[in-house]
Amino acid sequence: MKIPFIKASFVFLMMPLFFSCKTYRASLDAYYTHYRSGQFSKASEDLNKIKLLKKSRNRLLYNLEAGAVQHKLNASEKSNAYLNAANDFLESNFKNAKDVALSNLVNPMMETYRGEPFEPFLVNYYKAINYLDLGMTESAVVEARKITLASDRLAEKYKTNTKRYNKDPFALNLQGIIYETSGDINNAFIAYRNAANIFLDNKGTYYGVEMPLQLKKDLLRTASLMGFSSETERFEKLFGMTFKETNEIKNELILFIEEGAVPVKEQYVYTIVKGGQRGGYQFVDQYGQTVSLPFNSGTYGVNESKLSDFSMARIALPIYRKVYNSHSSIRINNNGLQYEPVKIQSLNDLAPAVLRERLLEDLAKAFARYLIKTTLQKAAEKKQEKKNEEQQKSKKEDNSGAMLLSLAGAFSEKADTRSWLSLPAYIHYVRIPLSEGENTININLGNQSRTLTVKSSSRVQVKSISFE
Repeated sequence: MKIPFIKASFVFLMMPLFFSCKTYRASLDAYYTHYRSGQFSKASEDLNKIKLLKKSRNRLLYNLEAGAVQHKLNASEKSNAYLNAANDFLESNFKNAKDVALSNLVNPMMETYRGEPFEPFLVNYYKAINYLDLGMTESAVVEARKITLASDRLAEKYKTNTKRYNKDPFALNLQGIIYETSGDINNAFIAYRNAANIFLDNKGTYYGVEMPLQLKKDLLRTASLMGFSSETERFEKLFGMTFKETNEIKNELILFIEEGAVPVKEQYVYTIVKGGQRGGYQFVDQYGQTVSLPFNSGTYGVNESKLSDFSMARIALPIYRKVYNSHSSIRINNNGLQYEPVKIQSLNDLAPAVLRERLLEDLAKAFARYLIKTTLQKAAEKKQEKKNEEQQKSKKEDNSGAMLLSLAGAFSEKADTRSWLSLPAYIHYVRIPLSEGENTININLGNQSRTLTVKSSSRVQVKSISFE
């Protein structure tokens, strides 16, 4: 018997879901393996072979990965071409009706990927370093201004919930560094102060990062250079340290050291049952704790009467799994002098925290999606039963519609495990004074070592290096 057109279309729509059970990370296995082993040329080749990343819904991910790979290949112009495309998309806050329909009826993996809230700041980071490497200081300053815009968007999004990640001291510290390289000490001071205030407002620690001593020094130094004596004295008291007068430093290197690999997303299935206060709903989280799920059916357009016979739902959502659990000390030597980098960003802490903070919101959306699909499935089954009764006289039975909808309900609920995979677990930074002429800088992390040759300059230089 022929399947009607609408059912055939439904089969076509669901095909990718029936046969795509592996995670996003597993789909990029060759690329990821080559990238993490430092084989960036091969990783770049792999990236252009991945059909999944060529789909329009994953275009942002392609640009993010390609931008990072080209950065590692020291192809700064190519890197920024991809990262500019990514930045334009992130600033557009793109979402269309098709995305909404797919997220409500199928699953979020079919939506257009719009990035995690911390990812725009990493775009700013790579772009700024690329521009400074190219000697394009004015373009780097434009990037510094974009950090302010990205910070404002994030703060506005979560202004009613200050317990969410809504500020980023890493980005603001980077902003201060960019302004300093351009000679704009006033704006550098403001950026350093904004970054320091985030740490101070959070008892000195923010998502796994303690306020760096270097940030304290830079804030006090730029305040002093600007003649802000009252600000210098205020922060000396807050930091419990005395500032030693110093001149503006120009002949130095600010080196960012990337360590390890960002956590990857995997699927975790939550079971929602009736219970809790006022006949609500509850679930057991990944730590074994029973948690109440606030759910207002009207918010999601779900008819309350449809919940009368609800008993249980299995909801798939992403969680981050750490892939880099070691944290080695970093030793740097330049001209016989030792330098100690400080941690300024921990994606090992930040990335999982961002998902935890929005768990209830994501669960409620996924629960609504489950209820909508269940309602549609039951309606189709009733329609099919009626049709079967009419056909029974001729001993013909067509239950393909109900079967397909049952399969849809069973297989279409899949967590969105997409993420920017080439990011590091940690980012450290250090200021290294340079001697006249050529400087050979040795960086050691565990049993890995890198050598960086830098010529002295009349300006502050900014570079990055990575340990996978």
